[in-house]
Amino acid sequence: MLRVIALTGGIGAGKSTVASFLRERGVVVLSADEAARECLQHPAVAAKVSAFLPDVVHDAGIDRARLAAHIFTDSIVRAKVEEVMHPWIRQRMTQWATTAAQDGALVVVMEIPLLVETRTAEQIRAEFDAVITVEAPQNVRLARLVSRGLTSQDALARMAAQGSYSDREAVADVVLENSDTLAQLHAHIERGWATVTASKESEQG
Repeated sequence: MLRVIALTGGIGAGKSTVASFLRERGVVVLSADEAARECLQHPAVAAKVSAFLPDVVHDAGIDRARLAAHIFTDSIVRAKVEEVMHPWIRQRMTQWATTAAQDGALVVVMEIPLLVETRTAEQIRAEFDAVITVEAPQNVRLARLVSRGLTSQDALARMAAQGSYSDREAVADVVLENSDTLAQLHAHIERGWATVTASKESEQG
């Protein structure tokens, strides 16, 4: 049976780095962000969003920058957008996982930034075999986001829109600390991956 592992973490903590490391080692990693990009190009989604945010929709789909400006400053708008997008994203990732299993994958990782924001702890346990969260101190994450071109204000707004470290830690089987060197992160990933795969194998044994 296909095993599904969730990968989450605070924005700027290093989820993409962890995902890339796992991909390089042959693990199938499915990205909720990639599904979200597809979602924003879908005409039905654009039509629903345009009903309450007409300024973000154009011929090519939804303008992601304008949409972000709304959802990270208005929690009511954010909830409306999530109500439209999240079911679509989940369905798409389930389709990808099914395809991966048909192609012979025994395990897939779903990279989901908003894991604890969109599911209860019970739902997470029912949906995933294990959870890995990537974390780093707030000042480190802020510096990383600013280095990517965000203003401090925008970066802090995006961080505030996410759940807390304690929320993610409460559902995590493995917490990867990413505040040191890349080599140290890779060592953490190796140990963490061994933990989640070994624990599952022992359950099956």
